[in-house]
Amino acid sequence: MAFNVIEFAVEPNSEDQIGELFDEFYTDKKFKSGGVVLERLEHGRRGERTHRIVWMWELGNGGLVDGEVAEHEGQAFWSRLGNFINREVPSERYAGRILSWKEGDTSITPQVHIWDFKPADPVAFQKAHDRIVKDAADAFENRTVGFGTYDINQQNGASHWVVITGKNLNDNLALFTEMETTYKKEMERYFQDRGEVNNIRDYVLNILKRYN
Repeated sequence: MAFNVIEFAVEPNSEDQIGELFDEFYTDKKFKSGGVVLERLEHGRRGERTHRIVWMWELGNGGLVDGEVAEHEGQAFWSRLGNFINREVPSERYAGRILSWKEGDTSITPQVHIWDFKPADPVAFQKAHDRIVKDAADAFENRTVGFGTYDINQQNGASHWVVITGKNLNDNLALFTEMETTYKKEMERYFQDRGEVNNIRDYVLNILKRYN
């Protein structure tokens, strides 16, 4: 799987109109694989950018199914979306791959916590990541958990990322306590097996719309 992201700033009080625009364009559309997500940036966001769009797809099999949308419809969608974007704030684009993914229910866990980092041994990190997701399966129920790479426009030197979703801020914070207590031994093994990690930053966002 791969992903492509664009972060941008929206005009004040325009989030609802953008959501309606996305519903109008993407509802009932069929994707070849993956989908698209509209998200609001919150804790840890950079600069004045407020939202982002994430496209996800299987490498070599992306986009909407042929015939799902006419060319003029796509052009009209982007033209209308542009009316709600603050052009004075530079947008940011980056892309990469999804190496591990445990799908949850983002209608229940719409808040997303992302860590950007650079592992000394990416292979060891992925093995440790996959193991803790399996060993702490009950803690991750309904949560989407993923691990992958930044391959284009690496974020502040970060080469990899981890994502975990939760119900809200309280739920994401409570996960730390649960992992430190109920899964203390599993976490100790995780930190030992994953190797050295240079943490770059972490941030939180909320899923507003998701289509797949």
